[in-house]
Amino acid sequence: MPDVLQADEVSRWFAVGGRQVWAVRRASLRIAEAELVVLLGRSGSGKSTLLSLCGGLDRPDVGRVMVGGRDVATLRDRAREAFLQRTVGWVCQNAGLLSLLSAAENVTLAARIAGDAEPEAARLAALALEATGLAERADHREDELSGGER
Repeated sequence: MPDVLQADEVSRWFAVGGRQVWAVRRASLRIAEAELVVLLGRSGSGKSTLLSLCGGLDRPDVGRVMVGGRDVATLRDRAREAFLQRTVGWVCQNAGLLSLLSAAENVTLAARIAGDAEPEAARLAALALEATGLAERADHREDELSGGER
């Protein structure tokens, strides 16, 4: 099975007080389809920065990130956004679900925003909820879901 995500020797630095501070230095990672990965580390160790690089929210200063076989950094802004909308799921700790909508309606809305027509958006939402083990919770609103389910 090919890697769905590959990061090769990625590094990211920031200027802090006139100094160069490395948030991530020479990190490499390969993730295959359906593989479960846990990223552990102390506060400030670069976990969020690495996830931002792998998810296409930021670009590495050094190294390369491949998502679905494509080098994300080589895509222009609009093409990059369109590609990432279709290939990367990003769930923040505070998911920002709309509290009046069910889980299925929230996921369907995300697909609609990405440009899918209603029937296709609903189909994709059902697939996503099934893939994440949440199909039985599809009709539940945010306040009826656990933190992990959100």
